[in-house]
Order: sequence, then C-alpha cells, then structure tokens
Amino acid sequence: MRKASVGLSRALARLRPPRIRRPSSGGRRSPIRPGRLAGAIRPVQRTVTARFGVEAAIPAVVALIIGLASFVSWLPGGPARGAVAGAIGGPTEARSALLTRIERQAPEPLAAEPQATEPRATPRPAGEDEIAGDADGAPSTKPGTLDLTRIDPDAIAAARVMPSPAAPSVEGPFLADGTLMKPIAVTTTVADGKDLLRIHKIVDGDSIPAIAERYNISMMTVWWANDLSSHNLLVGKTLTIPPVDGLVVTVEEGDTLAGLASEHDVEAERVHEVNGLEDPVLVAGQTLILPGAAGDPIPEPTPPPTPPPAAVRAPTPVAAPGVTRVKPVPEAPATYAGGAMVWPVVGGNQFVSRGYAGGHQGLDVAADHGARVVAAAGGTVIFAGWKSNGGGYQVWMAHGSGVFTTYNHLSAISVGNGQSVGGGQQVGRIGASGNSTGPHLHFEVWHGPIWSGGSRVNPLAHL
Repeated sequence: MRKASVGLSRALARLRPPRIRRPSSGGRRSPIRPGRLAGAIRPVQRTVTARFGVEAAIPAVVALIIGLASFVSWLPGGPARGAVAGAIGGPTEARSALLTRIERQAPEPLAAEPQATEPRATPRPAGEDEIAGDADGAPSTKPGTLDLTRIDPDAIAAARVMPSPAAPSVEGPFLADGTLMKPIAVTTTVADGKDLLRIHKIVDGDSIPAIAERYNISMMTVWWANDLSSHNLLVGKTLTIPPVDGLVVTVEEGDTLAGLASEHDVEAERVHEVNGLEDPVLVAGQTLILPGAAGDPIPEPTPPPTPPPAAVRAPTPVAAPGVTRVKPVPEAPATYAGGAMVWPVVGGNQFVSRGYAGGHQGLDVAADHGARVVAAAGGTVIFAGWKSNGGGYQVWMAHGSGVFTTYNHLSAISVGNGQSVGGGQQVGRIGASGNSTGPHLHFEVWHGPIWSGGSRVNPLAHL
C-alpha cells in the first residue's frame, strides 16, 4: 500500500507544471494555482484509496485530474489561455518564436506521457550553470531543448507586452487568393481625329452644296472627305463630314507630322491641336484632319455633244384645210432685245453684299439659302452644271448681240443645256457652292463669249 501511495504521489508530481515567476500585478493573485489544485486532489486521493484500494483508485484519480486540468485550462485566468495564448497580441517574429518554444515545454496531460518511475525534482533557480535534474540525479531537460529554469521572467513579461510594429499600409484591390492587382492599364488606342468626323445620311433632295452649307464647311471638303467622283448622290448612302475645311488623311508607314504638314502646306501645330494628339509621333493607320489643306479640283463634267439642229421643213399641204407647223430647235437669240434686265434674286431677305470693283467683276447678292434665282433676260442656256473656277454650281445664258450672263454658287440648278428660258424664269436656287463664305448669288454680265475673249461689265448698267 505504501508503495502504491508513493507511486501515486510521484504521478501527481509529474502533473505539476514548472513554476514561472511572473511580474507583479499589484498584489492580485490568480484564483487557481497548481499547488491549490494538488491540495484539493489529495483528500479525494486518500478517500478513494481507503475505500476501493490503491489499484482501483489510481485510474479514478487520474481521470479526475485530467477533467479538473481541462476545466482549469478553459478558465479566463487559466495557465494555458491566460499565461500564454491570451497574453499574446500581435507578437513580432522573435517574440512569437520565443513564446512558441515556451508552450512546447508545457507539461502534457498524464494520459499522453509514458509511465514514469521516478518523480521530477523541484527546478533549480534560474541563473545556475547546472542542468536541472530529477531527485536521483537524472537530467530532466535534454540537451538542445529550452530549459524554463534558465529564462528570465522579466524578459518573458517584456516579450508579452512589447508592441507590435505597424504593418505597412497596402491599398487594394486584391484577388480572392490575395494577389494585389495594381491599377495599371495598357493603352492600346492612339489619339487621332476619327472621333471628330460626323456621318450624314443622304435623303431625297440632298445636294453636295446643300450638305456642305448645313455643316458650315465648303463643298470641296465634303467632296475630298468622301472621295466623290460624281455629283449624283444616292439616297440612303452616308457621307463623312469633317469638322473644319480641309482634308482627311490616313497615316501610312513612314509618315511624320512635319512631313504631312509640309506636303499639304499646313501648320503642324494646328494639326496637332485639331486632332487632339497626345504624341507627335504618328502611327500607321491613324486618321488625321489637316485643317486648311486642299485636294485635287473637281473635274469639269464633259458636256454631252450638242445634236445638230434639225432641218426646218416647209409646211406640207394637206387635204384638209390648214397647215402643220414644225417648231424649230431653240437657238441663242441673234440680237439682244435691249432694255433693263430683271433682278436675278427673288425674296430671301436679300441685299447687295459686294459690288462691282477692280478685283471683283460681278455683283454679290446675299440671300437666304434656297431663295429663287431667275434669268435676268430671255435667252438660251449654254451651260448648266459644276465648274472648278470657284463658282461651283452655275448657269450660263446667251441673250443675243454678244451679251451673256452667269449665275454662280447655286445650291440647285433648275434648267439644262440648250434650254430656252424667258426673262424672270427660275434657273436655280441660292447656295454657297465653290469658293464661298456664305449663301449668295454672284451675278456677272459679259460682253463677248464667256472666258473665251469676252469681258465682264458692271451688272448695274443693265439692271
């Protein structure tokens, strides 16, 4: 029995954790200490031993000890949670390693340890050179492991309260796996003038001069931007409309901003500004607007061949009374009837914007876009269409006796070549085609063939 009691005491001694001196906490003591736990167990041990015997009492006492130890470890001030786990708040790497090693040396429950034959001796005070041993002289700590008796309690306390260094602030966004996504995007677009171009859908009644006037650009700009070859517009098709007068070009391999500006006689700074370029280095495929640049003139349409006048046949007698008259083909009058000509513009808030002068040999009559233009005198139309002489759409008329008139910058033409027209009959409408800064009619009176040896005179002398 005595030997059994000694064995049980040794087993209980093994369950007792090594004492670690903690810094003073103002006189307050932990409500449950290992010594008190052992003192509470001893009466239970004696009672069970006396009633059931030593061999039957040992398993029951061990189970009781394990249960009490588990309960104590979960208390707020327990040794496992309060002394180690609960006191750690964001340790540094060195402090975390130190506390981890301390926890590894904490005593394990009795069931997890092999049965020991000898109890451990009381640990020696910290600072001694010898390794703490058991009562029989056997060392209790293996070489290379942490000896709790050699750890300064003040150092442990300092490690527990040491403030953690502030972690560097890193802004997101982060992926689900923690990968930091940097806000860097690769730009794959190049700034150019493509977004400045507008689209016009052709509707019935549209003409190139009328479209140009609507968008406040020249007719030539519309012609060049769409690479047109005819004045005929197909309903439903679309036209590209530049924002300013000039050319629309596509950059080719080897082109430079300075080279294009020099080739088209424009300012490189102006091209850079209009197109909103971010880099003066051009990239093949860029769309550029060259403000003020000019392209090839509109080719003059080839007038259809004038059929020879039909022979005038003499009236043929018929059986029935009366004769059949054949109307001759209209020809330009041989002589001018004379008298004042009709004012060539009807309505449209008109006024004379520029008179006849040395450098301006005609009369400019400003009026609303689309106002009616009429023949100043009776005669024959000798040309109706587009010419690249600055007058845009125009009509030429012969009035006899070597007197001719021209009607320029029209938005629409109402007569055809060879047509006989009376004075005051409509020949077109006010526009701004050709070299024009606004809707008006440029009216000219010629003495002699137009652009073929004749000369222009002041129209007011005939009006």
